[in-house]
Amino acid sequence: MGPMERILKTLNFEEVDRPPIYDLPHNDAMIDYYGGGDVFKAIDNTLDMTRNIRFPQEEKLIERDGFVIEQKRWTEWIKDRPFKTLPEFKKWVENRVKKNRDYLKEDIQKEAEDMIRVVLKDQKHLRRTHRILTSPSLGLNKAYNLSGLEMFVILYHEEPSLVSEWLETEKNLLMERIFYLKEPSRVSPIIFVGEDIAHKNGPIFSPKFLEKEFFPRLKEVIDAFHKKGLKVMFHSDGNLFPILDDLVSCGIDGLNPLENMDIGKLRSKYPKLFLAGGIDCSHLLPFGTPREVSLAVEKAIKDGDRGYFLGSTSELHPNIPLENIKAMLETCWKKGR
Repeated sequence: MGPMERILKTLNFEEVDRPPIYDLPHNDAMIDYYGGGDVFKAIDNTLDMTRNIRFPQEEKLIERDGFVIEQKRWTEWIKDRPFKTLPEFKKWVENRVKKNRDYLKEDIQKEAEDMIRVVLKDQKHLRRTHRILTSPSLGLNKAYNLSGLEMFVILYHEEPSLVSEWLETEKNLLMERIFYLKEPSRVSPIIFVGEDIAHKNGPIFSPKFLEKEFFPRLKEVIDAFHKKGLKVMFHSDGNLFPILDDLVSCGIDGLNPLENMDIGKLRSKYPKLFLAGGIDCSHLLPFGTPREVSLAVEKAIKDGDRGYFLGSTSELHPNIPLENIKAMLETCWKKGR
């Protein structure tokens, strides 16, 4: 059975020879072992499905629109922002809202085309692995990442209508991009919608905030993707159990990466939700033994049943020993039926 057949059957909760493997390879040892240093070959030789393909980067500081970004080999994060005080941040948000409202139609159309183009470009380098579509942020994750969580929360307390307006304009830009997507379901059956709204023990934000500022916008975006013929795989790090009923009500088709969430409990309560992930990459993969990894994989496959994509709870990052990555992959290949 080939990767796409596995993927489609898993999306339809049909029997497969083994679960499709979905992950992100951000591990030099894995890429050397399975691809001879070639990222695309490593992906082709290990995964059935992936998303945004990354390559090792030069470690340096870069500037983007006033933000200083610290770029590491596989990751990057904001080191400095163009605002220090709440009044400065408020002014920045006001300018951001205006910029979003003045966005040119031509730029939106190009960004919609780029969503397709980047996937097709990656797919040309892959013989077998399927590269799914990925959506830009619908607003919340982007907003608190740009501002920093503390500054975001303070401004929302002081100026809730301004922050709400900012989130609405970000969502509207995404809706316009979706409008201009041309037959995306011919490129991939799945689109990845990522919004990190939780930590290991539960949601970052209160239910009241999410009910007002997140769930209605998420439902609008998901409805738009469904009209384009796409299934939505919703991604958020952390334990989403306290708000999972709300996410399902928004129309999500699948959930990833199942961090700190019991797969058997998920499958029992949400039998029509396809699941992706579940192999802990915070403790088990970096610090466990190959035997412990193999047992966790076997249990995840059994508990996930049909409709389950095997994978880590984020990505196969540099701190995971190669022998544990091999244990995860090879257990699925040999015992995944």
